[in-house]
Amino acid sequence: MCCELGAANPRPPIYENDLMKSPAPIRREDQRKLTRRKIVDAARACFYERGTADVSMEEVARAAQVGRATLYLHFPNKDSILIELLSQNLAGVQRIFAELCQQERVDIDVVTRWLRGYVEVLRSHREAMRIVRIGIATTDEARAMIHDHHLSLVAMLAARFSGMPQDGPADQARLLLMIARIDFFAGAAAESPSQIDLEAGLSLVGQEIMGLIEGGKGHSRNRPRN
Repeated sequence: MCCELGAANPRPPIYENDLMKSPAPIRREDQRKLTRRKIVDAARACFYERGTADVSMEEVARAAQVGRATLYLHFPNKDSILIELLSQNLAGVQRIFAELCQQERVDIDVVTRWLRGYVEVLRSHREAMRIVRIGIATTDEARAMIHDHHLSLVAMLAARFSGMPQDGPADQARLLLMIARIDFFAGAAAESPSQIDLEAGLSLVGQEIMGLIEGGKGHSRNRPRN
């Protein structure tokens, strides 16, 4: 007899067919993504531990616990894995810059705190910085990816801060140089030992950012979100 609503034991009856049911299968596309992620995570650990030059594709396959055929199905060579890692690292940098753009009000104190936070993130991910440097030095695809990444950051900042100069090639060059200055400072300050005086760099780069945010009008004014 079936249990009534509110009865002490409300469990539904068990049928034989229910016992024969198996867990829903993972879709092929989901399985492909999981395998790819497992390969990338294993490769990252290998590269961080031993460097990219000393790690073979076979070692990546063993670390990821996949066959060679599966590895090469996802990544034809080591450079393609580096491109994937580089893409993930650049996406992380995009999120850091987005945090600045999401601030309601931006002044020199906000910019300085943001820069300090950027340095701290890089300090905790020093090995990831090596992947970016390797990307710059290796393939044309990686260099093009980094260039597009910088252009994307410029567009993000220019869209948020209307005071930034953006009237032509010279203004775009100024913004690209600012991005390069930020990257260089944060990377140098994150090294161990630091390659640059942190406080001096925060002051100089922070003032440069504020100068461009305000269209060259200085860095002391509090600016509301546009």
